[in-house]
Amino acid sequence: MNKHASAIVKLVHRLRKQAACLEKSPPRTFGYRERVQIERSLFLILKLVCLSRLGYALQGLTDVHRKALFEHLESTAQEPDVKAFARDVFEFRVFLRSLSSTNPYVQGDALSRVGLTRQNVITSVVRRLHRVGEDAMGTIGEQADPGSGGPSIA
Repeated sequence: MNKHASAIVKLVHRLRKQAACLEKSPPRTFGYRERVQIERSLFLILKLVCLSRLGYALQGLTDVHRKALFEHLESTAQEPDVKAFARDVFEFRVFLRSLSSTNPYVQGDALSRVGLTRQNVITSVVRRLHRVGEDAMGTIGEQADPGSGGPSIA
């Protein structure tokens, strides 16, 4: 396993720990703190996937960075799994940002637009964290071993 793949595996484990912590003791509301912790892991995973598979140094998760990454992906016309993974990560980031408003009315509106309530938002976030982790492992050719919680070669 190369150094990028090894680092991705470690970051996926961190993402899984974050999901477990959210499940074990859910915060009263999903706020800035929870969002930033998750976004850091998402960014680092996507950055390493881009380095490993594309030789591309992703600089952030803003719209400018998203646009530059997808222009690079279009110009190379390859790696559809990386493109799909990147799209999912950027969409998840937008979703998290909409959930973490400090204004309860804005947050409630954002939740209702995606069919969630304050009671099931954590479950939805945890589900998406697990999916991102599985997809990240898939981009490096590994599959999570459900029994051990660790990776196994696919």
